[in-house]
Amino acid sequence: MADKQIIPPKHDLDAKWDACLDLTVRRFVYSSSAGAFAGLLFFSQYLVSLIHLFAKMLMFLAESTFCFWQQQCCSLLERNEQGVTGLMSSSVLVALQEGTIRGEGVENAADSKISCSLLNVEDGIDDEACELVNGVELSLGEGDDNIRAYLFKAVKNNNGTGLLLLSDVFGFEDSFTRDFAYRVACNGYNILVPDLFRGNPWTKEQPDVFEKWITRQNLERIAEDISRWTKWLVDEFMAAGISKKLGIIGFCFGGGQVLKVLAQDQGSCFGTGISFYGTRMAHLAASDIKAPVLFILGYNDPLCVVSEIENIQKKICGGSKVVVFPGRGHGFAHRPGSPEEDVDAEQAYVIMRDWLYDHLII
Repeated sequence: MADKQIIPPKHDLDAKWDACLDLTVRRFVYSSSAGAFAGLLFFSQYLVSLIHLFAKMLMFLAESTFCFWQQQCCSLLERNEQGVTGLMSSSVLVALQEGTIRGEGVENAADSKISCSLLNVEDGIDDEACELVNGVELSLGEGDDNIRAYLFKAVKNNNGTGLLLLSDVFGFEDSFTRDFAYRVACNGYNILVPDLFRGNPWTKEQPDVFEKWITRQNLERIAEDISRWTKWLVDEFMAAGISKKLGIIGFCFGGGQVLKVLAQDQGSCFGTGISFYGTRMAHLAASDIKAPVLFILGYNDPLCVVSEIENIQKKICGGSKVVVFPGRGHGFAHRPGSPEEDVDAEQAYVIMRDWLYDHLII
C-alpha cells in the first residue's frame, strides 16, 4: 500500500480557509456585539432625554391648567354679589362656600367678608430667575373695619410655610417691599404683607414732617390689625396642618413691630422672627419673646443702635443672633442705594433665607 502523503501546514489550503472563515465570523460577531452595545447606550441616553422632555411637557400642561382654573375662579367670584371677588386658595374657597370665613373665626360670611383680586407684580422682576409666584390682594372686614394685604404664594415647590412681612413706613404698596416679598416667595414661601397704615403710608410729598405723621398713627390699631392677619395665617396654614410654625419679618418700623408681636405671641404661633434695623422699640418686654430672632442692621445706623440691639438680644431666649454690617446705615438691605450696598443687601438676604430654612423648614 502506498504511503499517505502528508501536506505541510503552511501549504494546507483547507486549513487556511478554515482559519480565515473562523476569523471572519469572530470579527463579525464581535463588531456586531460592539455596535449593538454602543447603539443600546446611545438609545438609553436618547430615551432618558425623551423622558425628561415629556416630564417637562407634563409640568407645563399642569401649570397651564392650574392657572386656567385660577382665572376661572376669579371670573366666577368677581360676578358674585356677596362682596367676595378674585382669587383665593382652595381652603378659603371651601370656607366661602360653606358660609365660614376662617380668617375671622365667624360662622356667617355676612358678618365679616374677605375679598381678593389678582395682583400685577412689577415688570422689572425676572420671573425666569425664580419660582412661579401668584400675587393676590386680600381684604378683611367692611367699612371702617376693613383691612388690606398682599399675599404672594409660590406655585412651584411651595413648602407650605406662612410668613408675615411688616413693611417700613412707606407701606405695603412700596415697590421695594413688594419686590422683597416676591423674592422670598420665590424660595417656596407664602408671604403676607398687610397694610399697617390703612392706606395712609408716609410719603416724601406729604406736607407734614415725619414726626407729626407718625404720632397720628394709632399703634393699638396697628397691633390689632397685625393680630387679625396673624389669625388668618394661622387658620390658613397652621390649623390646616400645612405649616408647623409661622415666621415674621419686618423692616424699620415693621422691624420694631416684629419684636412686639413675638413678645405677645410667646412662641404659640411664630417659630422665628427677623428684624431688619428695627425702630421704636421702647417699653419692649424682650424677656417675653420665646422664639429665636435674627437681627440685621448697619453699624452706622442712627435709628437702630448696635448696643441697644445687643442688649435686647441678651434678654431673649437662646438662639437669637445679631448680624452687623460695617459702614452701612438705615434701610440698606431692602432698599440699597449704591453698588456697595447691593453686595451687602444680597449677603443679608442669603443670611435671612438660610435662617428661615433652619428654623421653619428643617
